[in-house]
Amino acid sequence: MVKFCVCMDGSEKAHAAFLRAISLCKPEDTIITLVVVDFVHYMMSNPKANELTSFTNMKQEMLENGDKLIKTYEDLAKDEYNIINYSSIKLEGNPRDMIMKVVDEQRIDVLLLGVVGLMNGENISMGSTSNFCIRNCHCDVLLCK
Repeated sequence: MVKFCVCMDGSEKAHAAFLRAISLCKPEDTIITLVVVDFVHYMMSNPKANELTSFTNMKQEMLENGDKLIKTYEDLAKDEYNIINYSSIKLEGNPRDMIMKVVDEQRIDVLLLGVVGLMNGENISMGSTSNFCIRNCHCDVLLCK
């Protein structure tokens, strides 16, 4: 029995990671999707964000977007791909720290994530979170393009 963890951020690469997990999953395996809401990184990468809306509204919107992302992939996994052992986790914080926490606490066998996330441009060959996970996670890491 293999436990897969797929990191979801709404990017095309994360969707590719989800589809890869589906293709690798056997009936006895488990897939966990992980959504990490990172307010600090978002604010640092979008300096004008605080001019557009209040921090409270922005935080609420990001949490709601995380819930929508979870719902979308739960529906896909259960209804379209018939994955029996499926669950989702939503956390707030630094993605690197939260991924490490979930990998360790859930005893993940294979971590899947996009080679780059939403904040990276196409000219970046590998994102910093992906690079960190390859070097530090105590499981196999599969990067998807």
